[in-house]
Amino acid sequence: MSSVSKILTLSIATGLVVAALVWARLQPSRDVSGSVPNVAASRPFAGQEQAPSQRDLDALRRTVEEERLARLALTERVDRMQAQLDGAEPTRVASRFEGDSDRASEANEQGFGGDAGRSRDDPAGADYLLFDPAKLKGAGLHAAEEDRLRESYGEMQMEWLQLRRLSERGEIEKQELLGERTKIRDRYRAELGDEVYDLMLYAGGEANRVSVLNVMHASPAQDVGLQPRDILLSYAGERLFAPSDLVRATIEVDLGGTVPMVVLRGGEEHHLSVPAGPLGVWITKKKGEPYP
Repeated sequence: MSSVSKILTLSIATGLVVAALVWARLQPSRDVSGSVPNVAASRPFAGQEQAPSQRDLDALRRTVEEERLARLALTERVDRMQAQLDGAEPTRVASRFEGDSDRASEANEQGFGGDAGRSRDDPAGADYLLFDPAKLKGAGLHAAEEDRLRESYGEMQMEWLQLRRLSERGEIEKQELLGERTKIRDRYRAELGDEVYDLMLYAGGEANRVSVLNVMHASPAQDVGLQPRDILLSYAGERLFAPSDLVRATIEVDLGGTVPMVVLRGGEEHHLSVPAGPLGVWITKKKGEPYP
């Protein structure tokens, strides 16, 4: 039985237990001999129907709330497992204080290729490791430009590998590793421009999109109508290629007022105006064709 099936079975079992507890509370009490008391003798007069006690109501409210929280936790766990099956780890962008903790997921956003990642003999990693020039067809690039793009991708991967080596030797801390890796990525993005950088990630089999997994209740994201599976293309005029791009943008933006956001939903582009700052969404990386 798969992990998702086990979780769903556990949820159903929990619901049945809760239902049994509620049913038991509603049954007439029995005396020590096991017989049911004379209901007619103890029934209140007309107009004097006995109401449940406050203690019973409080207990039922606690039971219902516990079940609600259990279902929310189950939904979140299923989302995480689905993201892992898709080869991604969700990143939360809920408040300005989550930025530092969420940066820990940056190490997996675009991964380290070559000998620091999957083996080239691993079939599952073939599309991840190989730069595929065929994906650049139709982009209007000359052969020399395609070659240069492939070289840039290889150079960027090698810089990441050198950082990984220093980290594993204990010469730099993990947080410093993440910061330096982000600087390398930003440098290549600035040199190539967003459009060509997008092409490079696509041809290299890298994740290049930010997708919404879920939307938090009572959040700015919910207020503006963001939905699961929305692709977040840009925030405040800046293109988004990785979850950390959005995390960083919502931290660096000045609070107050609104900023523009471009969302791709069902193949259609939507232009939204969102409150500056944290949005309240679960996001994940995703691979997608280059977008103009």
